[in-house]
Amino acid sequence: MAVQKNNLRRLLRTVEALSDLGPEMTAERDFPQTARAMVSALLQAGGAREGVLFTFSDKPSMLSSVASEGFALMPEPAIMPLLPKHVHALTTAHGPVVLKPGSYDVFLSSNGNVAPELFKCVAPLKVGGKLVGMVALGRREGDALFDDEDLGALELLCNYVAVAMQNHVLSQTLAQRVSEIVIEFKPIPHSIFSESAGPVQANQLVIRLQPDEGVKQFIMIKDPGPGGMRLRMAPLDIRFADAFKVRYPDAYERLLMDVVRGNATLFMRRDEVEAAWRWVEPIIEAWGQTVEPPKPYLAGSWGPTAAIALIERDGRTWFEDGH
Repeated sequence: MAVQKNNLRRLLRTVEALSDLGPEMTAERDFPQTARAMVSALLQAGGAREGVLFTFSDKPSMLSSVASEGFALMPEPAIMPLLPKHVHALTTAHGPVVLKPGSYDVFLSSNGNVAPELFKCVAPLKVGGKLVGMVALGRREGDALFDDEDLGALELLCNYVAVAMQNHVLSQTLAQRVSEIVIEFKPIPHSIFSESAGPVQANQLVIRLQPDEGVKQFIMIKDPGPGGMRLRMAPLDIRFADAFKVRYPDAYERLLMDVVRGNATLFMRRDEVEAAWRWVEPIIEAWGQTVEPPKPYLAGSWGPTAAIALIERDGRTWFEDGH
């Protein structure tokens, strides 16, 4: 019974932290601001007054701070190169680790611009068994020791922070994070304008889901002014934030608020979920059986060139205007 009560307290502390942190993690804002909110929640969960959030890169193996709180002297960014033994120790650690005088060298390196002795507890951030970052906590109020309840609450919250860190790293390898629906109207069968007016393109209706929700329609118009007939594409733009002068929540932020309010309007029914999985599972199984490796692409681009070739086989192209 005592174990169940302890687990319940840990869960309630994590839910309390996530209720404040959830909107911060899902909102469209600069990642440093989100990182600072995550550090504050981690300090609350671990009962510490000093903490720093690191991201991990494997080429070379290094921890780099993205946010910190409470430390009087913390470089920005704090850099800590890691040896293979440090990466292995952090990757195989089960939950947060309270550091002792003889264990600093096991998990951390002293070759960076921050002294490992500042930290009293470290919690590796892992996704799918892969190290993506680390949380390092300093002193607690009154220099108290970390207890099992604090470490358990910290471990639960670190699972969510690890996913947020991984999503941030992945988002840096694409040109932009955009979710939108593009409806392209059929081209006209015959143009009444001469070729000198320019090519006639099909009109497009673009529904932006996130970020910056809105609707944009691209239509062909005559370029105003003298000089003959010149055609060009022009947008009719309706951005909800500009039109209604209010801040619209991010899609996942709105879903979290709907959960709190008990509003199931935007959620799928059970039969919808089952139908979606019946469609997706054969694709996942086919991926598991293929020996073809993933297509590489340059960081900051819109993806591999094979994706362009795939859609252009049918005479189509990816929509990139207005980004």
